[in-house]
Amino acid sequence: MRKNKRFFIYFCLILLFSAFANINNAQAITLEEIKAQLDIVAVKIKQLQIDIITTKIKELQIQLDNLLKTTESVSKNQEKSISLTSPDGKEKLTVNQDYSITWNVTGYSSDAKVKINLLDDRYNQNNIYYTVLITETKNTGTYQWKIPDVLNFQQVYGALYKIAVTIEENGEQKSDQSDNYFLIHNPSVTPRLNIITPDGGESLYDNIIYVVKWDAGGLENYKVDIVLKRNNIVQLAIANKLENTNHYEWQVPSSLNGTSYKISISLYDQYGSLIAIDTSNYTFTIY
Repeated sequence: MRKNKRFFIYFCLILLFSAFANINNAQAITLEEIKAQLDIVAVKIKQLQIDIITTKIKELQIQLDNLLKTTESVSKNQEKSISLTSPDGKEKLTVNQDYSITWNVTGYSSDAKVKINLLDDRYNQNNIYYTVLITETKNTGTYQWKIPDVLNFQQVYGALYKIAVTIEENGEQKSDQSDNYFLIHNPSVTPRLNIITPDGGESLYDNIIYVVKWDAGGLENYKVDIVLKRNNIVQLAIANKLENTNHYEWQVPSSLNGTSYKISISLYDQYGSLIAIDTSNYTFTIY
């Protein structure tokens, strides 16, 4: 830009010197001729200004076009996505309370449709979640959810829940879900725990594998402690923080024998809180 200004000044001076040189070289010149010479200089200066400005405008237009092309390219290549931010796992929620379901998106407008589902893994069949629609809403990034006591005829409680969000716009769809399970506490529900065997009257033999069975209401990600009691006094810790698979193969130690034995099982949620305890209804014998 400085170079253009310097050139412009030099050019104007040359034109003026040329005009005055023509005047000085003339033997006789009128005021009209002097004015005509100056008018010619003014026209040339004006034309030079226009040319410089026009050139600069063209340069700026090229830069702007390149910038727009780059922006469009970045926009086209930007991958569309949705990311659930809450609840994302390990939260403790309670029925009849309000909670915010939140998410972030890339490449979608605020008018895009968002579908929010509750995934209930208590009734998982072939690794497919039992899915219940919570709502369909616009892409506002947040939704206030009051957790119901009953949803789609199923009582809501337990620690096997996730939230799934799906966004759709112009035929393009993206989804995300909680990274981990979260807990929904329902004060009106006590997760059941029921020992199936040994529940009393059985005869067990040492060094023989016996299957301890229980029903914990489908709370598969809970943990259990299993202990052997005799006359209500703990004799042996059979298993500690065992996955709640509803069964455990126990090899009866040779050091045990006698009557008045019972099995006691304690159920813990994924946060280590004691949920329920059950004990054999009657005693069994070990030989």
